[in-house]
Amino acid sequence: MNKLALYSSLALLLASQTVNAAMYTPAPVPEPEIKNFYIGAFGGVAFTQDMDFDEHEHHVDIDFDSVNYHVGAHLGYRVYDYLNLEAEYIFMHSNADCTNVYSTADSSLNGMHGGGDADVNAVMFNGLFRFDDVNDVFIPFVGVGIGYAHVDIDCVSAPNGVSVISGDDGGFAYQILAGVGFKVADNVLASLSYRYFATTDLSFDGSTSTSVGKHYDLCDNFRNHLISIGIDAYVA
Repeated sequence: MNKLALYSSLALLLASQTVNAAMYTPAPVPEPEIKNFYIGAFGGVAFTQDMDFDEHEHHVDIDFDSVNYHVGAHLGYRVYDYLNLEAEYIFMHSNADCTNVYSTADSSLNGMHGGGDADVNAVMFNGLFRFDDVNDVFIPFVGVGIGYAHVDIDCVSAPNGVSVISGDDGGFAYQILAGVGFKVADNVLASLSYRYFATTDLSFDGSTSTSVGKHYDLCDNFRNHLISIGIDAYVA
């Protein structure tokens, strides 16, 4: 009887411990839902390369400020683990320190200095390669983009206020970008990136110092180096 009682007690104790373990075992933590569509915004500084225009009798140099700015937004989709496709809008603004004009046709233009600015509106389509499995926190990426850019330039000489080069034109644009993303929350990614942005040759209107003077076309491409900080949120 004593052995039977002992075995019964041990069986009850073992059963109670098993029940207690089952009751207090923590539930598994669910993995965050993987989302593929994302929206993002970015902005930062722009280092605009100077423009050099030549047209037979006329030569114009536009020297841009050392530091300018840009802002943008994009809508993207994660196609595969590494490949993202994006539609993107960028606005860039650059101030011009001066315009240096040399003209064999109108000597009154020679050596003129002035100021102005250039505004760029661009729509780009990008392909990005993101290396999500390199690190749990940092995500390097590289990419290329093509699209359309509309550039508006207005440079005025001083002190007489003559428009030396002005007008707007649009054309093919391309960019190369690279950077690193930082996971700040589930499905939220901050980023630091660099991109080289350029257009093919664009044509602008130049004019002489007289109100009825000769007008001529000036052609060059627009180039910008952009350093951006951004935020992306995966929404669906």
